Parts: sequence; structure tokens; C-alpha cells
Amino acid sequence: PQTNRSRAHPPPQGCVCVCVRIFLGCLVTMSRVAGIPSLKAFMMRKEVLSLYRSIAKESRRLDESERDSTLEFARSQFRSMKDIDDSQHIRYLLMEGRKQLDAYKNLLNRTH
Repeated sequence: PQTNRSRAHPPPQGCVCVCVRIFLGCLVTMSRVAGIPSLKAFMMRKEVLSLYRSIAKESRRLDESERDSTLEFARSQFRSMKDIDDSQHIRYLLMEGRKQLDAYKNLLNRTH
């Protein structure tokens, strides 16, 4: 037997859109207050870490002393630039870092 339950009606279409906007606005505000990085900052951080890991991976092809000095140089470069928060400057540094890594790979391929 069917029971007579009151069924909830879906909210009007415009209401969902407003709720989503309010939710996204709250997330943005929370991220600024709580120090949670924005999606853009999160993605850039991911690219920076990927570049660092690529450098570390390529350095494995070197002997121990060269590998240590290469990794120490890379660490010092990354640390010296860790407080940069201008997204255009970070993009530029990523582009330059990728160019240097490609040149490093080419050099290693010719010598090893």
C-alpha cells in the first residue's frame, strides 16, 4: 500500500543558480580568510612541484657528486623564489625553468 507522503518539489531553476553563486562566493571568502589557496594558485604550485621533480629525476643520471650539487643548486633557486606571488612572474619563471631543464636534458643525452 502506498503512503501519502508529501514529496519535496525541486527548487525553481533560478534558485539553484543563486545557491551555487552564494556557495562559490562563500568558498572564495573562506579561502581568503583561512589562507586556502585559490584554484589558480593550487595549479601553479602543482606545476612548480612538477618542474622540481623533473629536475630531480634528470639529476639521477649524474654521478653522486654532480647530482648533489645539481639538486642543491635547484633547491636554493626554488627557495629563493618561494615568496613570489605574482602569477605572471611565476609563469615566466616556470617557462625559463622548463627551458633550462630541456637544455640540461639535451646536454645529458649528448654526454651519456
